[in-house]
Amino acid sequence: MTATNEAAFIGSNLRIARNFRGMTLADLAQMVDVSHSSIHHFETELRKPDELLVKALGQALGFSPRYFFVPIKEEFREEDCQFRSERMPVSLKTRVLAHGTVFGMYVRQVAVHLKAARLKFPTISIPSERATGKEAVEQVAENSRRTIGLGLDRPITSMVRLLESRGVVVTRFGASTEESDALSVDAFSRMGTHPVVVLNTDKSSTSRARWDIAHEFGHLILHVGLRSGDPEQEKDADFFASAFLLPRTGFLREFPHQTKLNWETVFAMKRRWKASAAAIVRRAYDLGRIDAIEYRRAWKHYMYRRWHKGEPDEPEDEPPELLQNSLKHIEQRTGATPLFIAKELGWLPETFNRIIGIDPMSQKPEAPEASGRVIPFSRTRPTG
Repeated sequence: MTATNEAAFIGSNLRIARNFRGMTLADLAQMVDVSHSSIHHFETELRKPDELLVKALGQALGFSPRYFFVPIKEEFREEDCQFRSERMPVSLKTRVLAHGTVFGMYVRQVAVHLKAARLKFPTISIPSERATGKEAVEQVAENSRRTIGLGLDRPITSMVRLLESRGVVVTRFGASTEESDALSVDAFSRMGTHPVVVLNTDKSSTSRARWDIAHEFGHLILHVGLRSGDPEQEKDADFFASAFLLPRTGFLREFPHQTKLNWETVFAMKRRWKASAAAIVRRAYDLGRIDAIEYRRAWKHYMYRRWHKGEPDEPEDEPPELLQNSLKHIEQRTGATPLFIAKELGWLPETFNRIIGIDPMSQKPEAPEASGRVIPFSRTRPTG
């Protein structure tokens, strides 16, 4: 679709693109040499930009004219998302939501191409159970592990693969230098047509990343349909992450009562369970393996060793796989390249690279089996 007399310019698409790039009305107005009130009028559809101005707006924001004429079916809104950061400026939250919205466009388009390849994302299979308070949330975490087939006495090999196999799309937003402040949120999640968990690539700790994923998984299980921003929900999601990653049955068997904390025990547990030392020490306190005095001493020692800046014995990174493998399957089966998908969406290559982490101009085909870690897709039935 192009900007024609038959197609209507969609003002909300302009607003989302501007917020995605972190620009104010005045910033964008200056770039395309119009007044900031004109940008406001375009976004609220009080006025329509002419064809040349549409091109200029797209060039400034990283989109082709096509983008402004195709409705975005699901906009990420604050009430639908759970944010890992408790005190986030409005400007930051607006930008993060816009980033999620644009990413959601991509997920929907990939789903369309998977259908053409007679494949689809894994079926959404997320337990749902309301609870609040430590003991109730502990029970939900245990029930969730049982439902998924994890049991209560063994570590989770990969949190990313676990969520992706349950139909959750996991992604990490790349943050260049100029973006780092805007994407300083730890993580956030949204249910929607395709559940999404978004992680911050600025986090160098892989054990903390696993915690963030478990925290967001807790939100998807405990809080779908509830308005976000409740501090009690954040506490419950924190405790869910602790109980889900370190189930008490296995933890209590392996972590003995200690009058004085043994850090060798802590890091042996970390290597086995792939949870941070900080999370393990807190879990030991919550489950009564160390008392309040020793927990305070342990935290003081933790800060003295500067482990809050980076712990030893970090587990291997768990990169998202579902969308990467989807692109490989799509290109292999239908011939649709990342560049083709970018053009369908109305994204310029720089925007595709910014969101997906792939330069569609230089992407080389690779067989899906090459990684040896392909997330299973559901096959659709032939339509004819």
